[in-house]
Amino acid sequence: MQRPEDLPAAFEAAWNAHDMEALGGLFEADATFVNRFATFRRGLEEIVELHRTIHETVYRGSVMANDLHAVDLIAPGVAVVHFWSHLTTSQAHPAG
Repeated sequence: MQRPEDLPAAFEAAWNAHDMEALGGLFEADATFVNRFATFRRGLEEIVELHRTIHETVYRGSVMANDLHAVDLIAPGVAVVHFWSHLTTSQAHPAG
């Protein structure tokens, strides 16, 4: 990634490859993450573990498409990036 605007595509690529090492590379060590269920994780290890667990189970085989919503530059070198994720699940998901 070269710019904050690149985050949605990078997250999408890591998700669709089910590559938790690549996904982890998108976060700083002290990052925070909140998913669609309002599950809060702080720190790179917790964020990766949250995603590893779901990629090994209910989201195995899922496909994500992301759309950039907003980028807010809040300090030099710091941005908040909001994007919408559209997820297509596989047979691994309880809803099929």
